[in-house]
Amino acid sequence: MTDWRGILKHEVIRTHLPLVLIGSASVALYRSAMDARDTITHFLSFVLAQVVLYLLAVWIIHRARSSRSTLILVIAFAAIFRLSILFQPPYLSDDMYRYIWDGRVQGAGINPYRYVPADEHLEFLRDERIYPEINRSDYAYTIYPPLAQFIYLIVTRVSQTVTWMKAALVGFEIIAVCALIALLASFGWPRQRVLIYAWHPLIVWEIAGSGHIDAAAIAFISLALLARRYKHDALTGVALACAALVKLYPLILLPALFRRWRWRMPIAFAVTFMIAYLPYLSVGIKGVLGFLPGYTDEEGLQDGGRFFALNLARWLLGETPVPTWTYGLLALAVLALLAVRALFRHQREPQDYILNALAIAAAFTTLLSPQYAWYFTWTIPLLCFTTFFAWVPVFYLATASFILYRLWINDQPNLDIKTGALLYLPAATFLVVAFLRRRMTRVRRDTVIYQETTIANMSNQNRNAFDESTLTALTDATTLAAHITVIIPALNEEANIADVVRAIPSEIASEVIVVDNGSDDRTAERARLAGARVVAEPHRGYGRACRAGVRALAPECKIAVFLDGDGSDCPELMDRLVRPIIAGTHDFVIGSRIRGEREKGSMNFQQIFAGRVAGWLLRMLYGVRYTDMCPFRAIRRDALDGLGMREETYGWNLEMQMRAAQERLRILELPVNHRCRTGGESKVSGNLRGTLLAGTRIVMTLVRVAMESRSEDEVAPPSATFQGRKIRK
Repeated sequence: MTDWRGILKHEVIRTHLPLVLIGSASVALYRSAMDARDTITHFLSFVLAQVVLYLLAVWIIHRARSSRSTLILVIAFAAIFRLSILFQPPYLSDDMYRYIWDGRVQGAGINPYRYVPADEHLEFLRDERIYPEINRSDYAYTIYPPLAQFIYLIVTRVSQTVTWMKAALVGFEIIAVCALIALLASFGWPRQRVLIYAWHPLIVWEIAGSGHIDAAAIAFISLALLARRYKHDALTGVALACAALVKLYPLILLPALFRRWRWRMPIAFAVTFMIAYLPYLSVGIKGVLGFLPGYTDEEGLQDGGRFFALNLARWLLGETPVPTWTYGLLALAVLALLAVRALFRHQREPQDYILNALAIAAAFTTLLSPQYAWYFTWTIPLLCFTTFFAWVPVFYLATASFILYRLWINDQPNLDIKTGALLYLPAATFLVVAFLRRRMTRVRRDTVIYQETTIANMSNQNRNAFDESTLTALTDATTLAAHITVIIPALNEEANIADVVRAIPSEIASEVIVVDNGSDDRTAERARLAGARVVAEPHRGYGRACRAGVRALAPECKIAVFLDGDGSDCPELMDRLVRPIIAGTHDFVIGSRIRGEREKGSMNFQQIFAGRVAGWLLRMLYGVRYTDMCPFRAIRRDALDGLGMREETYGWNLEMQMRAAQERLRILELPVNHRCRTGGESKVSGNLRGTLLAGTRIVMTLVRVAMESRSEDEVAPPSATFQGRKIRK
């Protein structure tokens, strides 16, 4: 007999109560944010708290069982969120005043595309409440398409107030929510997943708060998705055309919603589009475009100043020109590829067409690189039909788009680059790892990585093998035969290099190789005087220097140790890294600065974050646990030779870690101490450009190495050589 009382109690505790607490806290934050609008930074602090609560609610909904009571709770709080800010004047945007003005102009029988608001022909329509708030009033014609104009006309026939316009747009949200619920039910999915849209802070702020017309576009997109679900091609075309007649960008969804050889949909789309423009053609075909050509120039779409990826490339390359057309071709190629994929790929699941639409919408918006957060709103309803972890990049973009409001702060250099980096680079990283994770699924099943737990599972005899007496015995009997060599890449480190070389324990390392990577100071001379063998590598690049050091290894060398020449690593801890290799339990030992003791200021946030992200990505790809890309590491010489290292710049360390995982080496990560560099400036973290260059190269290395990995059929079975792993030659 079913215990409905127990089920209800369980549902209340696990779902309803947390949602009530999250919803109540969110309402308080909406009210507090409206009352604290003195600075954009203050406002964004409240938004950050809302985002955290929202993501927690999404996680709860994904775990909850389907329930009508949960759906009611979700809808109730969605309504409360909107009501809490609906009656307040818009704070984040003044676009709504143009909506009301366009409706007023049409109500007077004038084509809204004919005059700018400041034109003397419209002087009789001006007032003290709406007209002074219109942006670009003295030079910009209206930019909004015909259906948006019709909505403005209808709404202003009832009332020409901000509150009424916002209420009408929230009404379109009701249509969108109903369509999304019906669509979820048709797939047999829990209807409460509509929370992903209805509770999203960006949706609430930009529609109920700022009253953006995007709400109408979202409503028609949702109706188009629903019509496509039931194969009503003509209705799909009409609904999608209506969405594009509100905001032009839904045009890009045509390939995703088109059923091959079913021409009713594109015909209905084209007919609806043409009919909508007919009433406004008195100003000519060019006239109905309104301010669109001027807007593309003003927003940097024509010269490329709007596009983050292009700006980043131009900034990094400095004097080297990067023409806008190259970025345009790349963007068109990406969108064309996604369109072809949507048209011709076999759909295995009923909701695949929505995922195709989401992929196209997200790619288009990212390539467009909008400077306004509300341009991301149209991707959010599509997220209701995805799994959170599979579409992390789009979730991140839609949720982190509030970062764009930092552009209101005009007194910081390179703010566009910094803000874009915070928004797009993490999303790109998440996208790459999501793609590579799917590609590596088969490889991971056959990949065996030995972790630090190996030591925990050793017998007591082996677990005690690393005491000081054993180290002495190993030093006497094994180390001399192993010929441990230390490789130090160095560039302009004359202040540090001699102390680093002298700090290397002579009883551990038989030779120190310092690779002078094109220094223009006395680095090479001081390293030689300190007792190191100096190798010249004039072509700069961290990876090139490391490869030069590897090529210089003596034939009898059995273990190679890498560390930096800036004095931040601790050579006195080298015995920790070489012991497991000497004992034969591991092949590759890497230090972790994150897990060790760090001197204050020795690592900045970017380095710590990058190490954590890289570790998470490699765990997703290979099942190996790294927490850092620390340069202080030791590896067997024969294993190093078998890795086939190719990276020439900052991605060397990451490539070694990835290839070690691919080759199924026995890997061990140990905590090591880290201190501030003793002189000079870091080439990676010393400035923003170095950080971005290093980050770019690391991401490129991640993609390249993962794409070169072998499929399951190519992975050879374990060999008896080197205790269960096989080295690829």
